[in-house]
Amino acid sequence: MTNGREAFQWGRGFPLPLIQQKERSMNISIIIPTHNRREMLKGALTSLQRQSYEGEREIIVVVDGCTDGTADLLQSEFPNVRTVIFENNVGAAVGLNAGAKIAVGEILLFLDDDMEYQPELVRSHQRMHEEGTSDVIIGHFPLGNLPTPSFFRDVIHEWTEDWQCSFSEDVSFYDALCSGHFSLKKDLYQAVGGFDENFSVWGRKDSELGFRLIQQGATFGFCKAARAVQNYEKPPSKFLADFELLGRADVDLYEKHPSTRESLLLSRYFQSPWIVLFFRQLYAADPSLVSAVLPLVKDLFDRWHGEGVKGSLYEGLLWLAADLCYWKGVRSKWDDSRFHQELGNPVSILMYHRISDDNSAFAVSPKNFEEQMRHLKEKSYSVISLDDAVCALSQRSILPPKSVVITFDDGYVDFLEAWNVLHTYRFPVTLFLPTAYVGRTNAWETRCMSNEIPILSEEQIRTLIRAGVDVQAHSHRHSYFTHIESHDIQREIAENVRHLGMLGVQAKYFAYPSGEYTPAASALLREFGFKAALTCVSTLASSDSDLMALPRITVENGTMQDFEMRLKYGIGLRYAQEELSDHIRLFRPAKYWHNVPDFDPGKIYSYQLKRPERKT
Repeated sequence: MTNGREAFQWGRGFPLPLIQQKERSMNISIIIPTHNRREMLKGALTSLQRQSYEGEREIIVVVDGCTDGTADLLQSEFPNVRTVIFENNVGAAVGLNAGAKIAVGEILLFLDDDMEYQPELVRSHQRMHEEGTSDVIIGHFPLGNLPTPSFFRDVIHEWTEDWQCSFSEDVSFYDALCSGHFSLKKDLYQAVGGFDENFSVWGRKDSELGFRLIQQGATFGFCKAARAVQNYEKPPSKFLADFELLGRADVDLYEKHPSTRESLLLSRYFQSPWIVLFFRQLYAADPSLVSAVLPLVKDLFDRWHGEGVKGSLYEGLLWLAADLCYWKGVRSKWDDSRFHQELGNPVSILMYHRISDDNSAFAVSPKNFEEQMRHLKEKSYSVISLDDAVCALSQRSILPPKSVVITFDDGYVDFLEAWNVLHTYRFPVTLFLPTAYVGRTNAWETRCMSNEIPILSEEQIRTLIRAGVDVQAHSHRHSYFTHIESHDIQREIAENVRHLGMLGVQAKYFAYPSGEYTPAASALLREFGFKAALTCVSTLASSDSDLMALPRITVENGTMQDFEMRLKYGIGLRYAQEELSDHIRLFRPAKYWHNVPDFDPGKIYSYQLKRPERKT
């Protein structure tokens, strides 16, 4: 590394050493890394000349292995810019640290070279630091014009502008940090050790630094007034290549900071739309086939983009391709053994209600139920207890291949039909009871079935418990937890636990009525000592699933092909066919897809998972 033009002149120049003075504006060092983007850099530096600011500022450009005349441009047209010059491309993290090392400002402002900086950008950063409400300031970087309007522009717009529109004033989650536009005090930067130079790969150098900053106790603030329009020039093929790098970087981030796992796509392998899981498993089974096809797919997207093709289906297909590229990156870091060890096997938790020929909602005929159980036996599925499944999931143990758990809700009398079959096959089963209706009918508010269906009596329940049926909690009055207050939820749980105790049951698993739950409900269940709770989100469960919101797969009457589809992907065959287009259109690889209470389809990331505990 060589430093160019150390003895630069800035009019008055910086007073060295910096002297703290009352009511003065903070001095700022602007650091811009660049690699072979001469004309973009020229536009960026030109826009910096129009900046309003107070106090002193300096501009440092890190020339990272440029071969396009960038260094000559700086010397001839921007003589007041300090430079750090690397002969070879060393990567952004190394370059940013080098720029910060020679900076003399109290504030370090990191900016990308493909931006047009709006006039108030620098002063807005200064002002927020002077106010002292946040330690790290994240600037606004909306998307500029792409050369060709197409589906790709809509994808990038969602990924940048729509993403930042979801920001509140406090954005203290590690993935909010973007080295393309943020500022912080130099002493804070030095205190955490700057960027980790092992993360010079695209993407996670920022997240990794953000994680350490929050651990250090730093708070992040979003400043929409600090605006820099980003001139995104990458084609779709480069966008997809970035996702492969992101997969590699996520492995590195997880291995350095294991607690980040639940907020990464790494923890969403099995919880995905069926078509996405299909392609993920296809890649796992034959990586060479998918790797051979991906270059053709990238070329196709570039052509569609060049032709100005638009439409949400093309957007979804691009995200699907990005997902495959991501997992290709992950698999380049983990061999088959490590990959299986990290992700384990999923478990299909089946949810039944009734065994009846009346064709009512949630009813499976006795004939179909017997055929389904025989299918599990003949196809060598491992039918395990809910207790064994939760134990394995909580300890991240490897479940047997093709694991299945069988559960029933509500405790209808026709469960006795099911028990005869289950007992024959020696399959364990869990029965969730709403205790207020024992020996009565299902008199709770129902949406699609009669209120006159009889519930098991206390004597029948005791007999089933003695026979080996695992009886667990399903609230007392079958109240929908999203419709009642926290104190009512607490009463529902307490009464349910008390009545089950009278039956000799120490409840440790809970099924939310109709699958409806809230974070408050989950927290209350933990206080009552429950080990896990089950929803009606129809997908596979894995060691990365939230134990207080485990997914369950609804089972209905249907063919064995339909039943097999539910076992493998959590969705019936008809729904899979009818909703295929919607699944592709709505899929985003970096967000939790399923319809859970706190899911917001307008957001890309689950930000609440990205706030590491701060050191006190």
